Amino acid sequence: MQSDRTAKLICIKILRKLPNRRVVLSGLWDQINVVAKIFFHPQKKRRDCARETKGLLLLKTTPIKTATLLQHLQTACAQSEILIYEQLQPAISVKELFATLNEEHKSVLLKKIVQILVQLHQAGLEHTDPHLSNFLVHQDEIVLLDYAAIKQHRHGKALSRRKSLDHLAFFLAQFRTESPQWSKLITDHYDQLRKIKFTAKELIYFNRLVNHKIAHMQKKVLAKIFRETSTFAQIKCKNKIGNWAKAYASPEFSQFIANLDHYLENNSILLERTQTTKVGIISIAQKNFLLKKYQPRTLIHALKARLNRSPAYYAWLRAHQLQFLGQATAQPVAWLQHHQGLFKSCSYYLAEYDP
Repeated sequence: MQSDRTAKLICIKILRKLPNRRVVLSGLWDQINVVAKIFFHPQKKRRDCARETKGLLLLKTTPIKTATLLQHLQTACAQSEILIYEQLQPAISVKELFATLNEEHKSVLLKKIVQILVQLHQAGLEHTDPHLSNFLVHQDEIVLLDYAAIKQHRHGKALSRRKSLDHLAFFLAQFRTESPQWSKLITDHYDQLRKIKFTAKELIYFNRLVNHKIAHMQKKVLAKIFRETSTFAQIKCKNKIGNWAKAYASPEFSQFIANLDHYLENNSILLERTQTTKVGIISIAQKNFLLKKYQPRTLIHALKARLNRSPAYYAWLRAHQLQFLGQATAQPVAWLQHHQGLFKSCSYYLAEYDP
């Protein structure tokens, strides 16, 4: 629907940004606290917006609680599509809440989410991204988010047993190494609510499917750490490539990334200096970081390095792999690879330092 209202949308905070596609922000609109989704991809904005509104309409046929859509707007010259939702206050992401709860309360919360999944499946619907961050707790109720991820199957008929297991496996896979802990609770409660009685053979298939989903999820997560996303910035220019976590963005940090050698030589506490590595502790914006510089030992090594990934690349990758698997490791912050023509020269890996 097109609005004739002239109320200004004032941005307070950017909640999420998908580069060149959409941005989600909290703000004020007509003196109301709102969350706005702005779709601005030249070719895909109308399709993305239509998916969101269609998903919301499909959910209206179920008992599932959703955010209230206040307005659908277009900017001047139709450059962007905007959906304005009433902001739910107070509210907390289930992901944030889950991390603070004991086992008993986690079980209660998971059962509430399983109930929502059952309601979706009985209505022939599937949420293709059922991560805990897409659920909010508001006034002791669970609110479902991200309506573009709602997909209808079989013209509204209930999902098949196999499709239901597939969707449950995707939901459970987000718990990664903790997934076996919650597997029985989730399948038993789903079975109890929907009364379909999974067989032993189906449950064996389900557990294998969860492992497959975890591996697939890991592959997708690790692919994102090497490109521009809402979480990571990409450095890609003539003589260097790399990535850094946007959570650390500040003028001081940008200056630091642009002058790593200077900081390592003049503003660090050196822990190690060898022919191939230098390691130092550096303080930036009142945070301590561990910076490691790798460099080829000889010209022969530099020639061989053309065919291989740099040590900093692998340090960045392995740190994120460990985090994905729930293993304690220093928070990875950035990696950078310098080039001199066709040759790779030095590379850098940066992580938080917590002695």
